[in-house]
Amino acid sequence: MAQARLEFRGIPLSTHRAYMQKLGFRPCSPPTPSPESVALPEGTDAAPDRLSASPVPSQDRAAGTERHCRDDGAAIAVREVRTLTVTAAWSIDVVVLDFEAPDAETLDEVLRAYRLLTMLSGAP
Repeated sequence: MAQARLEFRGIPLSTHRAYMQKLGFRPCSPPTPSPESVALPEGTDAAPDRLSASPVPSQDRAAGTERHCRDDGAAIAVREVRTLTVTAAWSIDVVVLDFEAPDAETLDEVLRAYRLLTMLSGAP
């Protein structure tokens, strides 16, 4: 597995999510919980009859990251999001992304396409 970590400054996370979607990434499916691991509502013997169906990005519980995946096995994890204060009146967004791919060639293709989108940030 090939990996790379990139830090972007001045581009908000919402824009990064749009870039990921443009490149064919979608929130990774969270693992389906086993019946034994589903927490029952307090005071009942039955599982809830409805679970939230809203598509939210999966969360890697160990690292606290949001992951987006593509069908070819490539993935992007949002490792860190913070605000960098430059002066009392000026601050910028900092987003750290971890890129993964099954091989170096796929990783290079993803990084090249992603960097092109970030260079055009703010363009229509």
